Amino acid sequence: MGTYAPEKGGTASRCFPDVGFGSGGRRLTKQVEIKLGPTMQFPCKTVVPMVWQPVDHQPLFPALDADLELAGIGPNLTQLSISAPYAPPLGPLGKANDRALMHRVADATL
Repeated sequence: MGTYAPEKGGTASRCFPDVGFGSGGRRLTKQVEIKLGPTMQFPCKTVVPMVWQPVDHQPLFPALDADLELAGIGPNLTQLSISAPYAPPLGPLGKANDRALMHRVADATL
């Protein structure tokens, strides 16, 4: 499951969900901390900064530094998108592992 904890002053929020992939008894999960930054309003969209990092064993698992974007695309339609670069952990070894398999795991957790 996970927990939710608002930051002091109400400018950011934190939660600790379990993320993962698979189904039934074959599901692999990891607890992450998600921090949401202050909302930024623009004329055509609203952006919420988000940081997602593993709670433990941080060097072994990727972190995510992203923007959640909400934009009106019609009178009754809203588009939600995530914009984020991805850098696999463990340097060159991590990059090779990511190309071979782990990029699929990262995609499955979103």
